[in-house]
Amino acid sequence: MKKSRFFILSFFIFYTISITAQAYPLTPNLQTTPGSLCSSENPDYVGQRYGAQIAYCQRNVDSNLKTQLYLLYGVPLECKGQYTIDHFIPLSIGGDNSPQNLWPEHKFVKATRPHLEQEVYEDLRDGRITQQEAIDKVYHVKTQAQNLLFYAGTNNPCDQ
Repeated sequence: MKKSRFFILSFFIFYTISITAQAYPLTPNLQTTPGSLCSSENPDYVGQRYGAQIAYCQRNVDSNLKTQLYLLYGVPLECKGQYTIDHFIPLSIGGDNSPQNLWPEHKFVKATRPHLEQEVYEDLRDGRITQQEAIDKVYHVKTQAQNLLFYAGTNNPCDQ
């Protein structure tokens, strides 16, 4: 009987930990953050870039919008220091500052792809890829969560 209770309790603890271990968003929610491109009609538009004439918007995300994004994604405001507001489609490849292109990215998630944005920017700038190929690469990498689970289990409640 004691073995049975121990097994049930152990299973319950393991199950509870596994459910709550990844409360922070691992990827953008594609219904909320499908991505959005800069255009000449955008108030943050500053011109065209690269040989492909990609519309470029300057960075402009105010603190009220950041707070709304944290709340939308269920990030406690006391944990926002563990996050950055990320442009799903980076500004450097034609993204904009709209809420449809922003999400709170945990520092552990960002650490898994430290060179992605620089690489696609350089490839687009130098004409090795098209804007759509750059967007596709970013989309593919930022929506894959399989390799992110190893960050579970820190003692900081903002990392749970």
